[in-house]
Amino acid sequence: MGLQSKYTPAQIKHLDKKGFMKEASYDDMMTDMGKTFNVVVLCRESTQHVDQKKALKDQTDRMLSLVERKSHFHLIDNGIFIEDGKSGLSIEVRPKFQEMIDFVISNHVDIILVQEATRFSRNVGEFFSYMQILQNNEVGLLILEGEFWTYHMFPSDYPRLAAEVSKGQAESLTTSKRVSSTALH
Repeated sequence: MGLQSKYTPAQIKHLDKKGFMKEASYDDMMTDMGKTFNVVVLCRESTQHVDQKKALKDQTDRMLSLVERKSHFHLIDNGIFIEDGKSGLSIEVRPKFQEMIDFVISNHVDIILVQEATRFSRNVGEFFSYMQILQNNEVGLLILEGEFWTYHMFPSDYPRLAAEVSKGQAESLTTSKRVSSTALH
């Protein structure tokens, strides 16, 4: 249920930004309703293969194009975080991810924009743990594929999001096993 079904335009205008974020749906966040949001972009591909490098560039171009089209999104200086050749299975091996988390918390960022949930993490436990850390610091993930806004999620969104991340986690574990067994032969 979007804000426009609960409030008049005048009432929406009088919501402070954090109040807006707490009640907004994905569609509300994607619509200019008079609030400006500080945004960073996270893009990640897990390998250094040529096709993955092109996919990373395409992903980055899509995210930046979206920010340019959304007048209520303000890309923070140095707010593009690109992880090239990093698995999303463990945040421990992702220094750029850790840098981004520290950056968004210390620079009053409102939104981390990602193409899909598995670009943020392919580990269900870590995903929800970091999602909670971000919420506690008044930051939400805006995930394009699946249309998730993690700062305010409906009960039905949690299993959908968990399913998205767990598919990525299973895929990563399968790939890791395949690569390990190939290396042994």
